[in-house]
Amino acid sequence: MGAKPDFADIDRPAVEAPADGSLEQLQRLHKEAFQTAHLANLLGRTPGTIGLLVTISAGAIFLTGARTFPALVSALLMATGIGALGIAYGKANRSPFANASLRVFARQLDAAMFYLGLAWGAGGFLILPREAEPAVGVLFCTAAPAALAFVVREQNPVLMFMGPAVTLTAIAAFVSPFRFPGIAAGMVILSGAIMAGTLLLTRSIRPRESLQRSESYSG
Repeated sequence: MGAKPDFADIDRPAVEAPADGSLEQLQRLHKEAFQTAHLANLLGRTPGTIGLLVTISAGAIFLTGARTFPALVSALLMATGIGALGIAYGKANRSPFANASLRVFARQLDAAMFYLGLAWGAGGFLILPREAEPAVGVLFCTAAPAALAFVVREQNPVLMFMGPAVTLTAIAAFVSPFRFPGIAAGMVILSGAIMAGTLLLTRSIRPRESLQRSESYSG
């Protein structure tokens, strides 16, 4: 008598394992779509960023009552950076949903903000009055990054601006000089460190690195 046939799997449908290449391609497309949406939003906030930079530059010159020539130099330095940011925005806005173009724009934004931080920090030498109180230096180097953080809502550009702005303002405390230069420089550096820590801990202001961490959840 022969062995009984095994009918257990006759009605069980065959399940084919998905090709590894298809899964990797799907994950890559998801990552790219996520990044594109994030960077497109960053691009969309750039006109507001440019408007804010123009406003705070003009306001700082007006409120400090700077002399004509230093005020013109400060305005020219800021206008150069703002113009470069506007050009980068115009190029990226021609293809606002192209991932490659948006990634180039994000790098250009960081570079422009670093230059603008240098230009803003130079204002500590150019437009802040001699014998300025330490609180004036603190306000000068923290109010602008705080306003930018509210508009840009991303850590990288704000930190790129704040780093050189705080550093040059602290140096200006000795060179200009401010009243109580050592205390002024210390307060400027401390306030900048506190603001940087606040930016790193604030969930509404996203670090661009978190984008990569979010994208790799399925890796």
